[in-house]
Amino acid sequence: LNLIVAVIVDTFAENRLKDVNSVAKELDMEEATEKKRLTKIFEQIDFDGDGTLSYDEILRGARKVREFAQWLRVLDIDKKDLKELFKIVDEDNSGSIEPEEFVHAMYRMKHAEAKTTTKFVKHMVAKLGDKYEKTAYDLREQMRVFESTLSSRMQEQENMLRRAIDSQDRCNSQGSFPSTVGKRGDAPAALPSGDSMETLSSRPRSPP
Repeated sequence: LNLIVAVIVDTFAENRLKDVNSVAKELDMEEATEKKRLTKIFEQIDFDGDGTLSYDEILRGARKVREFAQWLRVLDIDKKDLKELFKIVDEDNSGSIEPEEFVHAMYRMKHAEAKTTTKFVKHMVAKLGDKYEKTAYDLREQMRVFESTLSSRMQEQENMLRRAIDSQDRCNSQGSFPSTVGKRGDAPAALPSGDSMETLSSRPRSPP
């Protein structure tokens, strides 16, 4: 009985291995066929023949090249998604799409993702993250400049206040010891202590 079970298991494993190899070969053949098809689509939508695709060519190809339009339909990509599609396929951010970029990205979108929407969402989330990081950096820089300016202004105000206080103290210090020598426009000097107008008038005058 054990021998029979072992033979059955070995046979099943061998058949499974053959199936895996067969599936792998079929997948390789399918990939080669689809990439060849994508290369042909690339050539069809490269309207100016320069070997690269611009966004305008992608937009025009979606309208005029039936095979490309069908591929986009399979990926559930419509006109409003073409701008994001271009950015995703243009992996090196050169502003144009090379043949290898187009073939690799379009094939991967069809087979590596359960839904193309997932790819778009990931791309948009990444963009939002980059935008948030830039905004946060800009805000930090603005706060740094604001704090530096505020600190400088406060220091200036403090210095001005100190100078005003010092000037007032000097004025008060000088005013506390008035000079006994009258100046033109000054009030008359005070009478000596104990004298009065009557005492002064009663004193004998010097002969002329």
